[in-house]
Formats: sequence, structure tokens, C-alpha cells
Amino acid sequence: MAPPEPSLDALIAAAQREQLSLDDQKKLVAELQRSNEELKQFAYVVSHDLKAPLRAIGSLAQWIVEDYAEALDEDGQEQLSLLQSRVKRMENLINGVLQYSRIGRLRDQWEEVDMGQLLPEIIDLLAPPETIHVTVAGDLPTIQGEKVRLGQLFQNLLSNAIKFMDKPEGRVTISCHQEESMWRFSVEDNGPGIDAKHHESIFQIFHTLQARDTFESTGIGLTLVKKIAELHNGTIQVDSSPGKGSRFMVLLPRSQTAERQE
Repeated sequence: MAPPEPSLDALIAAAQREQLSLDDQKKLVAELQRSNEELKQFAYVVSHDLKAPLRAIGSLAQWIVEDYAEALDEDGQEQLSLLQSRVKRMENLINGVLQYSRIGRLRDQWEEVDMGQLLPEIIDLLAPPETIHVTVAGDLPTIQGEKVRLGQLFQNLLSNAIKFMDKPEGRVTISCHQEESMWRFSVEDNGPGIDAKHHESIFQIFHTLQARDTFESTGIGLTLVKKIAELHNGTIQVDSSPGKGSRFMVLLPRSQTAERQE
């Protein structure tokens, strides 16, 4: 009787112990390729098989609002509004999952990215309310990376700072400091802050600190930030405590090329 085939976890564990035979190495590569292909198929299913009926539900709800709003009592209108918000939330979740699945799989050309030009463009795009002041402190460097992905990273950090601001006069400051071989980018705010027990979990997909009915959030933004930072050979850290605001720090290598990343 032939021995059972080793599982993917067993193959990876053996690889970490450097005890894989050539045949096992081939099996590991094949299994990883299969898993990657399944992820691509999942993204395709999410994109096409879920978004189409979701759009139909959203359109139907909008038609009811337009044609029968006067026939509904206050409770009926409230329920219909809730339905529309749930459809929008689901659409945002689907788009977030698709963005997450594409990072690292669909690669853009690495280029020189002038962060001093990119960050003001992102701030203008977000259009913060007048009560929240977003500023860039000092000069920002030019770094190597995928411009679109780096834009996503800082857009997510800034939009979170704006969305969860709980002060009548909000302040968000972007800065960058040189630390030996790294650039330390900081996005600091005077918002509600985050308890230390959540500093790790906030980077997990779908994790939110507040109920989604209180703050509409997919729980994917910071997961994308972490994955994009790692794609650029960097890391993400947070320094925060309740009532004292938050400071998110993205550390990126000062010297790297697309070839080195590949």
C-alpha cells in the first residue's frame, strides 16, 4: 500500500526544515501554483457572478424608491434605505476583495515616484472637510515603486484618519524622515486613537473596531496598506492609544529597484 501524499502544510514545514527531496519540491511548486490559480478563479467569480445580481438588486431598490416612495410609510422607507445601504456595503466589500487579490499578482512597472507631488494630489482627491486640516510637514523624497499602489497605500491611511476623526478641529500630518537605509513615512492624527490590544488585529482582513452601522467600513483598507508596504519590501507600524490620536508609520527601503523586488 502506497504512503499517503503529504499535505501542502507538511510540504511547507519540510521546506522550512530544508528536508525536501527534488520530487517534493516539484509537488510544493505545483500545489502553490494550483492554490494561486484557485485564487484567480475566486476573484473572477466574485467579480462577475456576484456583482451582476447585486447590481440588479440595487437597481430594483432604486426603482421602488422612485415609483413607490409615497406609497410606503416611514418604517417602509427606512427599511428600503437600509436595503440600499447594505447593497452598497456588499459592493464595497467585493471591490475590496478584488483589490486585495490583485496586489502582487498584477504588477505595474516600477518607476521613480515623487512623493512630494503624489501626496498633495491624494489630499486634493479626498477633499477633506473644512474642519479637518491635512498638511505635509517638510519635504518628501522620491522613491522607487508602483505609483498606483503607493497612492492606494496613503489614500487608505488618510481616508481612515478623516473618516474616524472625532474632534471639532481635526489635524492630520504627513511627514517623512530618513533612518539609515529606510524612509519612515508617518501619517499622524489627533483622532480617537486605538487601544494597544487592537494594534495587530486592525491589519487583518474584514476587521473593524466599530460596528459597520456606526461607521461604514469594509475592514480591508489597512490590510491593503500592509500588503502594499510588504510588496515594496517595507513594513507598517502603528503607535496609538485611546484619546491620544494615532500615528501610522510606513518604512520603505531608501535604495531598491524593480529588479531587486522581482
